[in-house]
Amino acid sequence: MTDSKADSQAFRSYIESRVFTAPPVEIVHMLYQVATDNLKTAIACLDSSDHMGRARAVTKSQTAIYELMASLDPAVSQSLCGNLARLYDYVQRQIIVGHTRQSAPAFEDALSVLTTLSEGW
Repeated sequence: MTDSKADSQAFRSYIESRVFTAPPVEIVHMLYQVATDNLKTAIACLDSSDHMGRARAVTKSQTAIYELMASLDPAVSQSLCGNLARLYDYVQRQIIVGHTRQSAPAFEDALSVLTTLSEGW
């Protein structure tokens, strides 16, 4: 195995270990981090006309948000879950607009909402 493959495998093992041992609140923080980091990447890729990079970043960001949506538990607080679900849906729609219309403001709007929510945790 080459050094870069070994490094990549070591990093992947570290991340898996971190996720499997993290408390739920930490996993929520990780998902927000993945979503916001990839939105920033999508904006940078938009600026540099890297269409494939933007598509990868959008997919990763959307996947993290889908995980956040799936983790909502209405049994804990139906009104809170409803509000978060609507915000996550709005963010997903803004990401789609940002990607399909190549709109940095739409990406930035989604990023702003996620950053505000993340800070609330």
